[in-house]
Amino acid sequence: MKDQMQTRYEDASGVLMDELLDFFSSEGYAEEIRPVLNNFIQRLGYVFLEELSKPEHDFFLTTALFDYPIRGGKTVAQLFKEKNKTKISMEQEEVLEELLSLSLSIYQVRGINDNNAYLLQSLYNQKELVLSLDEDYGDILQVGNIVIARLAKIGEKYEPIGPFNILPGDAKELIMQSVNQRVRDYQESLKADLRKEDLFNSFFKNNSLEVFYLMNDLENSIEEDLLNFPEEEYYPNKLYEAIYKVQSRNLVINKLSSHPNIEYDSSEGGLDFLVWISDEPIDNEGYDYRIYGRFIIDDNKMLFHSDILEKFEEGKDIINRLLSFSAIYEKERVLNIDKDQSIPIEMLENLLETLPIDFDEGLEGNNIFELLSSFKGRQQLDLFLDLLQMHVEGFGEDSKELEAILKLQNLIDLYKREEDFEVQDGVEELLVSTMNDCYDINEINEALLLWRDYKKSVEVIRGREKSWAGAVEYIISDFEGYGLTQEEVAQKYDVSSVTISKKYREIADILRLFDL
Repeated sequence: MKDQMQTRYEDASGVLMDELLDFFSSEGYAEEIRPVLNNFIQRLGYVFLEELSKPEHDFFLTTALFDYPIRGGKTVAQLFKEKNKTKISMEQEEVLEELLSLSLSIYQVRGINDNNAYLLQSLYNQKELVLSLDEDYGDILQVGNIVIARLAKIGEKYEPIGPFNILPGDAKELIMQSVNQRVRDYQESLKADLRKEDLFNSFFKNNSLEVFYLMNDLENSIEEDLLNFPEEEYYPNKLYEAIYKVQSRNLVINKLSSHPNIEYDSSEGGLDFLVWISDEPIDNEGYDYRIYGRFIIDDNKMLFHSDILEKFEEGKDIINRLLSFSAIYEKERVLNIDKDQSIPIEMLENLLETLPIDFDEGLEGNNIFELLSSFKGRQQLDLFLDLLQMHVEGFGEDSKELEAILKLQNLIDLYKREEDFEVQDGVEELLVSTMNDCYDINEINEALLLWRDYKKSVEVIRGREKSWAGAVEYIISDFEGYGLTQEEVAQKYDVSSVTISKKYREIADILRLFDL
């Protein structure tokens, strides 16, 4: 009975967030807050909205809903309550009241149990609470870590509302000093005296974006501190990667090679490798140089890697200066060297091309993505990968190459469908009934498989079925080249474009579609 009640509150929370997003868009608040969003984008060093990561995007959205006074000194959540109080359920009303009183805060992890429950203590009022998470954060959330988050009591459990930052425990003093100084400045700007707890609540409620900027700057400065380690003690665990679209492979290689510290290294598997080295050698003999970055180039893309954040930014400036319009920036990410053992999809494509296997002349497409768009292509690719597996088995059972091939074979198995099949839930019913206007059966099946893949990757799914269905169709439209906008998909499913954007980012982030 208790579990059923908790589920009701969690479902109510998911539906309420969807309705808040629809209200935010339909009432015109999204356009009103556009100048603030543009400033947020620029403050983080970006130019376009699409450059925001999912956590950055979601943090701004949460702030826009609960913290920013948009009309008459009231937030979107407060205005939503005034208009919809009689239309929402009892559980939704209780959740809404909790969210209205919510503000960002800073906690330290004091303990962890085996059920993804984390004992947190507030650094400002010393109160303790147990944070329940749907996913296992055991690899990144440890005892002593600092957590910056909005934590709401949903039913009997505390859950994060929006994304949260995690910083190492040894940064606690630096965080406290930085935040406390800003709290003192904020206190001086107030005309009224507040109790200490009320002061902190008011500060975080009215300065959540500034706190986000501060934590972002602190996180970057902590990463840059790695540069102060002696060379023999520096063991990087992160790799910074930027991805570019290239117009001419040879032109890119020649222009990069014109830099005095960038040298052509090798060619392997259809790829060209260049390295960026230090000005001076790091050994006494004068032979060994520090590698600042690597460039991996094929006919269409270039990857730039560096394990030093400062050099990563400098390397991007070099690319911008030397290549200008020859290389178009697409995206960047941070890879965990210890955990990300898979081969980039570009590497697999080039590895496939090195094998002496002829494609059927009637087969349309000559790369993995094009082959996946037809049943015949998927069948041929399946055979192709069987032969490829035999080719790489000589590397050993634990080789990264073989592991990557097996993962790709599993992906192909998910797509091997020629006939229609029965739907499993309301989201799939909506996809089948709504996508039959312009998609063929294979594309609809791929939408259902994408949704099932997402469901298997998360423990809990909250929100309205039409919101999730719209997000799935938007992804399929993008991958299959239909080019529907978020607004066009939103109209088909009677939701807001903001909702489509949020759900699409959630699916794409979990399934790592941004990596493709």
